[in-house]
Amino acid sequence: MVIRAGNPGINFWMSTVFKIKSASFDVDVQGIVTKDIDFQLTQTEVSNFEWGKISANVNKYNPSALNPLTITLNGAVIMDDVPTLLTFSRTFGIEVPLKVGTNTISFAVNREAFYDLSDVTLTLVSKA
Repeated sequence: MVIRAGNPGINFWMSTVFKIKSASFDVDVQGIVTKDIDFQLTQTEVSNFEWGKISANVNKYNPSALNPLTITLNGAVIMDDVPTLLTFSRTFGIEVPLKVGTNTISFAVNREAFYDLSDVTLTLVSKA
């Protein structure tokens, strides 16, 4: 917050005095909270990948802020929606870029929302 005052004008010998009886302001914090989880994949796992699934149970949430939960895998969006409120699952295919070595799955939600998840499972299915 910035309060500025100019000079007193024609009464240049006087100082500028302000008395603020009251002031109020609101801070609206915008932003996204994220949680990243790294995991490793081998060349065989990446080469034979067919499809995958992310699933979880939703234990608690903010009912006044049912905002989308965004789940990405190596930057590719797997889910960007309000999860169903007991359990959810989303499948994905080869459009998700898996890498040999470190891969990152990220969970993101607006600050005013929260989802308490349990039994979060990432399943990757490979060709036989």
